[in-house]
Amino acid sequence: MIIYMIINNEKELYENNKYDELIIFYNNQIVDNKILLNRCLCFLKLKQYNNAFNDALKAIDFNENYAKSWGYLGASLYGLNKLDDSLIAYNKAYELSENNIYLTMINNLKKKIIHRSFDFSKKINNLQIENIFNNIITNPHIIEKLNDSNFQSKILSYYNNPKEALKDNDIINIMNNLINTL
Repeated sequence: MIIYMIINNEKELYENNKYDELIIFYNNQIVDNKILLNRCLCFLKLKQYNNAFNDALKAIDFNENYAKSWGYLGASLYGLNKLDDSLIAYNKAYELSENNIYLTMINNLKKKIIHRSFDFSKKINNLQIENIFNNIITNPHIIEKLNDSNFQSKILSYYNNPKEALKDNDIINIMNNLINTL
């Protein structure tokens, strides 16, 4: 009868989204894999990802072959914005269970990681371009050359044959100055 009341109380707290109270409830239980994972889920719901991460690691220590532990680890790492590590955890969860939920998370994470890499490369390119323009306007040697009408004519003459420009020392020096700013 007492066990039934405890389980009912736990279920009621969960259904009413009282995760803080559930955490206190779990803290008073004998720690095992189930308690850790239940508490971890509460931490995930409360977006307390560091606490969820710690419980997921402890749950893995209890049983490293339990997919749900790895899945919760993946979720906590995702919440901490550690996408590469999250992907590793979800892959392990899928390897252990072949549950399509983990496969969906893996595919979504791969897309997000690729998108993040693309965004990062755009930022680098924009920073590089900004550095180039800053170097142009602050480097007196480059400004002098770009204002020189003979140099401008020389650059225009290479328009149809840009490979020839690579043989010109003035152009090579300017390119070296620009490259050194990257």
